[in-house]
Amino acid sequence: MAITRYDINGDLTALKAALDATGFFDSTAYDSDETETPTKVLCYDASNNLLFEASATGCKAYKSGGGYAGTSGSSNYGSPTYLYRVGTKAALIQHANAKGNSSACTVIGMTNTGVLGFAFPRTLGATSATADVAQMGVAAWDDPSDMTSLLAISSTSMAGNSAQLVPIPMHGVYGTPEYMETAFYLPMAQTNMRSIMQEFVAADGKTYLTNGWIAVYDDIGLLDD
Repeated sequence: MAITRYDINGDLTALKAALDATGFFDSTAYDSDETETPTKVLCYDASNNLLFEASATGCKAYKSGGGYAGTSGSSNYGSPTYLYRVGTKAALIQHANAKGNSSACTVIGMTNTGVLGFAFPRTLGATSATADVAQMGVAAWDDPSDMTSLLAISSTSMAGNSAQLVPIPMHGVYGTPEYMETAFYLPMAQTNMRSIMQEFVAADGKTYLTNGWIAVYDDIGLLDD
């Protein structure tokens, strides 16, 4: 099993080190060229394209045509608390909000087309993230810039005795489905699963890390299959 947790606790240096450790980006840097005191970590590909930025108040992913998707920047967002590297193809940045709820996660994951995809929780409520995590924004570099519709997950009323895992889609180009290979959203979750970071083992033997809204499986143990 290969799920590694990096402690962030609002520290921009720790956030940068954790993003570096994922191996998903060719380089990372602070926005110190724009501000005397860095406030963001900027993540680039091998062609020096800015793919992703993360700060204490949210995250954003860019598209090649100039569009982007990300968290809304609500004042209820607290600093990132942890980054989880899950297997070889995905990572989660766990967010807290102003009241200490830590159930929202930004997803970074490889897609079936071989590029990085990103999925972002929407604004966190002042006392609970559960109602607002039901929608996520998605983006990948080659996605059309004019596609901005949100991924609808569910409401808390969909809790039950089963869980349903659905691949997280990107907008993709017309005629080419694009989705994260090891990250899924849960339109239905087991009772009491949501808003708690936990691991579970599915019937197929895969180990997942989940907050009850999205789930990412550890593919390390499947490499010999």
